[in-house]
Amino acid sequence: MYNLPGDINEAAELCANNHKEYTDWSWHDRPEKSEDVFIFHLLNRDSGCLDRANDKIIQSRLKDVDAHEEESEGVHWWTERHGHWAVGWVEPIVVRVYDENREITAAFKELYECLNELDDYPCLNEELWSEMESDELFEAWDNYIWAELQRDIGNELEIEDFEEFCKERYVVHDKFTFQTVTEEAWDIMHDQGLYEHHDDGPWVDTDKLMRAVIDNYPQLTMSKEDARIVHIGKSIPDMPGLEI
Repeated sequence: MYNLPGDINEAAELCANNHKEYTDWSWHDRPEKSEDVFIFHLLNRDSGCLDRANDKIIQSRLKDVDAHEEESEGVHWWTERHGHWAVGWVEPIVVRVYDENREITAAFKELYECLNELDDYPCLNEELWSEMESDELFEAWDNYIWAELQRDIGNELEIEDFEEFCKERYVVHDKFTFQTVTEEAWDIMHDQGLYEHHDDGPWVDTDKLMRAVIDNYPQLTMSKEDARIVHIGKSIPDMPGLEI
């Protein structure tokens, strides 16, 4: 992935001033002795959870170095934000490779270790990566996936207002409410693996999920009268709060 030399001195020499190769680019806040600086690009507007998780861990480890080596963010490492024609913006980690005594900085040593670890395995912290993916999926579900699923079910069954439709067919024994259908749809999506995580956000197979939800709730295709018949064969009156 990064394939830095095994010797850190060779790696430092290779990484320092890597930005000299950049074209069509100007560094407005170029630091002093920029030839001793390494610009590491990982994060941009389109970065997925994996890159964002790795970036967060790298910055956390660099901050730990600050605490132990009396270096500080803004001196031997910092982040910047640059505009980019293709991905909107990039937010690199900038690390000073050599200090004023031409010694390799502790910040570069730590970044070097991080990049070597990423060569062995693409994730620095699986727990954080998984947590970020879960948060992203939940946010997408809340923002648009569940709304799209309701629309698809409505189109399939010719239902104008799915939430009101669920309320009309409320059955105590079957626990058929809009909230329980919402929760069950989420569980079905997870249990049947009907989603994938991509760099541009989660993707859900809403067609398969729609079919699974419909199959799981026969009330959706019943008449209003039939949907109000409980397992013991008695009809429930139009009282959603009724306890049986």
